[in-house]
Amino acid sequence: MEEKAINHIKLRASLALNKLLLQSKLFKDLDFDDTTKFAKSYGKISANADLRKATVSDNFNAKSDVRFSTLTSIVEGMGFTLSEFAKIYDSIKKTEMDQFAEALNNKSK
Repeated sequence: MEEKAINHIKLRASLALNKLLLQSKLFKDLDFDDTTKFAKSYGKISANADLRKATVSDNFNAKSDVRFSTLTSIVEGMGFTLSEFAKIYDSIKKTEMDQFAEALNNKSK
């Protein structure tokens, strides 16, 4: 697979993960039956997913290649399903990806 396609997938998956994390943080502010289901930090996600915190962080920041097993562990560790992740992944527009890529570049400076 060419580098451009790989970077596109990393960026899109990272953005989808960040959107899920934002949803989980918003749930705590709602009158929701079981807000404890949703992990709201890299530390909690890594504990739930049995992954290193650095691995979780790298996936959220598009710093590592997306491995299906890791992605699955992170999504489920957050309290979501792959179906919920896929809906968000599929809904991401190019403009959102461009803005996210710019934000990541600014963050790394």
